[in-house]
Amino acid sequence: MTFEDFVKYLYQFYPLETHKNLEGILWPQYKTVFDDQNKEYNMDFVGRYENLQDDFEKVCIKLGIVQGALFHIPQISYSHYTTQYTAETKHMVAKLYEQDVELFKYKFVIE
Repeated sequence: MTFEDFVKYLYQFYPLETHKNLEGILWPQYKTVFDDQNKEYNMDFVGRYENLQDDFEKVCIKLGIVQGALFHIPQISYSHYTTQYTAETKHMVAKLYEQDVELFKYKFVIE
């Protein structure tokens, strides 16, 4: 399945809340912050994958446990993920993850 096919597959279930079987398949991240009644969970920190090691260290400090380096598997070199988007898939992803982009202050540029 190509990236474009995958995005189109997800988009057919928009809004994602209407299809519970998609849970775990790039489920919107805001779902980890809010419950089904849109009440915010009681949390004081949200780590970001983009800062995984730094955020892991912050959690270790807060919990008072020994810090260490996370295991890392060297990545295979691929083209930048943004090259996979077409104009159509950009709009689909923006719609699917609109709440994530806003809540977590991601930058998702649509031309």
